[in-house]
Amino acid sequence: MFGSLCKFIRYIREKKCFIWFLGIAILSNIVIIQNVQAQLSSTTVSEIEKSINEIRNICSMTDDLEAIGWGISKPVEIFSKIGSESIPYLTEVLLDQTEDYKTRFFAAVILGEITPDKQSTPYLLEVFQDDKEPEILRGECATAISFIKDTTATNVLIDNLSNGSIPFTITVINALGAIGDKRSVYYLIDLLNDNNRDIQMVSARALGLIGDGSALGVLMRKIQEENPTNDRYVNIVKAHSITALVSIGGNDVEDFLIIILINNKSDDLKIDAAIALGTLHSNKAIPILIEQLKSDNQLLRMHAAKSLAVIGAVEAEEPIKRAIENTKSKYVRSMMRKALDKLSRK
Repeated sequence: MFGSLCKFIRYIREKKCFIWFLGIAILSNIVIIQNVQAQLSSTTVSEIEKSINEIRNICSMTDDLEAIGWGISKPVEIFSKIGSESIPYLTEVLLDQTEDYKTRFFAAVILGEITPDKQSTPYLLEVFQDDKEPEILRGECATAISFIKDTTATNVLIDNLSNGSIPFTITVINALGAIGDKRSVYYLIDLLNDNNRDIQMVSARALGLIGDGSALGVLMRKIQEENPTNDRYVNIVKAHSITALVSIGGNDVEDFLIIILINNKSDDLKIDAAIALGTLHSNKAIPILIEQLKSDNQLLRMHAAKSLAVIGAVEAEEPIKRAIENTKSKYVRSMMRKALDKLSRK
């Protein structure tokens, strides 16, 4: 047995490809699983098996994944208590193609969110890479890996970005952002120019989560792109790009945001810039934000006032009072009064 194992290890090393990682990981985990199963008490094993059967029963009653999620709270609580010792049983369910896909789906959910452990990664990747598996299950495996934050999965996730529908691609992008591996940045930058606005949006958000400075220039160009028809979805992509810009660049992007606030024709984009400058506590932006209190757009006035309050610009108290007097919306007035109250306590 040991001699055969050594021969197999030498073989996969010679191949120098991903199978080396996957083979070693699975072989190592087989040993771990056998040891864990041998050490578990009969009571714990019984609890695990009972919980898995309960999930099976609930999954057989409905196709509504959200309803199932609410219904399996007790088994989830048990897996949370048992922890990583339940992983061998959950991975067995995950890999079993004779199981209802919904049961396998929730095995992946639990492996990612309740018992996050890198020993689960090879099994999650095995299902994720199989395009014959239900796409929703493959996507959940990617999400589970994102909770585990295992960077060894990055290249496989990247390779499968286009191996499914748009919702699947979005799920993989979100997973790459959550994992935070800088190897993803080049591919996410490319996806900022995808034809699908949702893919552009989540790519910008993922770049912000990863926080690599090489994305700054691309995000700035995305924000500055023309939008002559004031397309709402284009503005949403730009809003996510501004959020990513702040996450990556911090106060280094202060001047860029001030220019947006002064010169951009889109009130939506000005609002996003005003919020971002408040987040950065930009003292340099105070006079520009005070000027926005005179805007014809009530929401821009409101967000300018809120950012001034966050920054602590006491010199803005009188301008905010005048802006309140010139604002018709009760909601906007109430938000501006809250900003004023915050400033008066400084």
